[in-house]
Amino acid sequence: MKDDLSILFEETPKQWGLRGDPYLWEELRKECVGKAFPYSADAIVEMVCLKFEAVAGVPLTWDARPYVAEYAHGGMSSGHLSGLFWLGRGMAKILQNYYAATEGSGRIP
Repeated sequence: MKDDLSILFEETPKQWGLRGDPYLWEELRKECVGKAFPYSADAIVEMVCLKFEAVAGVPLTWDARPYVAEYAHGGMSSGHLSGLFWLGRGMAKILQNYYAATEGSGRIP
């Protein structure tokens, strides 16, 4: 079994918020390759929030819809991130993956 943090991003959500969201998801996955698995769900949430703010230049809030030029690849919402997605469906999926990875593994969630 893979034992680095990127395992949390291998299974993706079935639906995204805006067109920039899959690019942030992939960036998070790549940054987590080789990183030790943390033992706290709170640490996971904090990591996602800090990355969102670093990339978008604004804090992760429910109504955040920042534009990130590097994520613009065409389409109506191209390059935009959805705070609603990240605080709702995205974070729920990451935490679901976290609890699945920690259940029965000897890791302490």
